[in-house]
Amino acid sequence: MAGAAYGVVLVVLFLVMGCGGADSAANTADTSGPVAAQTITVLAAVSMTNLINDAGADFGNQTGHTVKASFGGSDVLAKQIMQGAEADIFVSASADWMKKVQDAGLVEGSSAVLAGNTLVCVVPKDAAKPADAAALKADTYKILAIAGETVPAGKYARQAIDKLGLTGDLSPRFVGQKDVRAVLRAVTAGEAEAGFVYRTDALAEAKVAVAFEFDAKLHTRIVYPAAVLKDGKARAAANEFLAWLRSAQGLKLLAKHGFVPGD
Repeated sequence: MAGAAYGVVLVVLFLVMGCGGADSAANTADTSGPVAAQTITVLAAVSMTNLINDAGADFGNQTGHTVKASFGGSDVLAKQIMQGAEADIFVSASADWMKKVQDAGLVEGSSAVLAGNTLVCVVPKDAAKPADAAALKADTYKILAIAGETVPAGKYARQAIDKLGLTGDLSPRFVGQKDVRAVLRAVTAGEAEAGFVYRTDALAEAKVAVAFEFDAKLHTRIVYPAAVLKDGKARAAANEFLAWLRSAQGLKLLAKHGFVPGD
């Protein structure tokens, strides 16, 4: 009887240990693989509107993720993030505003430059084109639309005009706008004879024409740093999306929309 009881105990112990071993194996198994479908919230500079929307659609079709984007001036978006706005990715048109978000401890890892751009002057499509910034001193150009001083595009334009020694002549004609898309609207609506935007914005608006391009040496390098945010709810999927944007497919889309590759 004692022997039989001892045998039962051994069987029970074996079963318990066997179950425990199976659990341990499951817990240590490789769980890497595609991330379950998630909604990725992106806050991006308004000049990236068309690119991010197209990229989000293509990426979503391939992965099942959903990319939900909101656009605005980089300064406004950075302040929103620092005030607690929920997002997974921040794409800035300014390294300075990205640094502020990083310094606030809100970025996971570090940022990477996603793309670059060019500053141009635009006029209504059928209007005469000034040859350069100095030509804007003519009486024809009474109102010049320009993004606000804290908006990257506005900052770059003011830097270029100042280096050209034209601030005294042109600044009285400046009418500030909240972002580059607002500058475009002012020019297309006839509210301004000319405006300063990125080349990518000019390509996206059929009602304007590029009059001239500013020499890149006249202003801070135009870059778009992108980063996953530490408090985002879909960080794994967000990292996938940024990796996709830097892939061959993403680079092709960047070129299509007029951007140059980043780092």
